[in-house]
Amino acid sequence: ASAEYVFMLERIRVLAQNLGFRSVQTQGNQLKLSYLSLGEMKLFKINERFPRLTNTKPIAKMREIESILTDIVPSIKKL
Repeated sequence: ASAEYVFMLERIRVLAQNLGFRSVQTQGNQLKLSYLSLGEMKLFKINERFPRLTNTKPIAKMREIESILTDIVPSIKKL
């Protein structure tokens, strides 16, 4: 299972980087994606809210983050 964690973390890091994000963090059920805009660090929000995670188990949470980065963010992100 630990190899799967490492693989998923690296995949999330690469997906986030390709979308222009500088960091990926979770705080409780909130996903916080930071990016640089006009020299200022900003946090990505959808309708003024952080994306919410519904899973609590680590591997399920990582799958959900991956899904947000591959399905939701590209369709609405304009950095």
